[in-house]
Amino acid sequence: MGSEPSYEHVQFQLICQPLQQLHFGNYCREKDTALEDTGEIIHADTLFSAIISTAAEQLEKDQFDRLLAGFIGGKSSLSSACYGLKKEEKLLRFYPKPVTADFFKVPDGKKIKRIRYVSDGILNQGITPDQWSGTDCVIIQRCFVALKKELEDLGLKEQIWKDLEIFRKETVMKVQVQRDAQAQNDAGPYAQTNLVLADHSAIGLQVFFWFEACIDASLFPPLQLIMQIIAASGIGGERSTLNSTFEECFCVQINQHEIATSPCMALGLTIPKGEDEFKGMGRIITRGGRRMASEGKLKTVKMLEEGALFSVPPEGNIVRLSNEKQELTYRYGKAYCIPIHQNFHFPNGTLL
Repeated sequence: MGSEPSYEHVQFQLICQPLQQLHFGNYCREKDTALEDTGEIIHADTLFSAIISTAAEQLEKDQFDRLLAGFIGGKSSLSSACYGLKKEEKLLRFYPKPVTADFFKVPDGKKIKRIRYVSDGILNQGITPDQWSGTDCVIIQRCFVALKKELEDLGLKEQIWKDLEIFRKETVMKVQVQRDAQAQNDAGPYAQTNLVLADHSAIGLQVFFWFEACIDASLFPPLQLIMQIIAASGIGGERSTLNSTFEECFCVQINQHEIATSPCMALGLTIPKGEDEFKGMGRIITRGGRRMASEGKLKTVKMLEEGALFSVPPEGNIVRLSNEKQELTYRYGKAYCIPIHQNFHFPNGTLL
């Protein structure tokens, strides 16, 4: 028997170009409206698909098989990619908002519920929603919240905080080009919504996406290569519709999060594995359902969104979406969790 692989925890940063456009598909019942909305972050299942499809093209079969086996049957996992701001060597990362934040009773509840991303300082110091409208916090673009000190440490002057933008959504009308009579029924205009990332080059500020991964140490070098290729070729819809690429990709090693059996928060979409893993709290999202040419639609699956809380770290699951007649297709839903500050637990200290 071989020895147990050694695993490393790493963080990747995908540096975005000013005004870069991205499109990340959401579940949609109808093919005609499939591009009308876009995800705001790079969900872990989209990221996993990009990594595996690129690895299949670039790695030797043995390396690819070990990489895939590490995720399917091993301890490899990865988070979704969320936003960050970078100025020179200084970074400010944002995380998905813990789901329990919506249960705090605050005077401006609607304003707080619109917030979807919280900064390092907010999450790790346990700054609860009743303080987000206070003098020590700044709400950015109605959906991000950070500590004033974090923005000052980043070198951003107070005058620009109010109008600071990280991304926006833009919808454009397009016309599908038909190349044969058989596809004529699909002809006509359609709407496509894209993310447009902010341009703050005038003040030396960059937007980036970051995600974490737990990976077999022997596969870390090939994973670095894969991410460099992905940065140059794109992730998701921009591969085929936008020709959008990232400026560069950085990777840093990080300390393993001390999770143990304490309450934790998921940083990626999670498919609970068995009834025990449903003992948590999170918003539910539907994924899958893509139409496979003439073979019909893939199955859909319910997943817990980023920010879900669990009393015990779940394993998560990878499930098959295709039937016997379709190309073999799976949906990635393994859990990637970090400890959560006790201030975001329920008042009695539990999650149940």
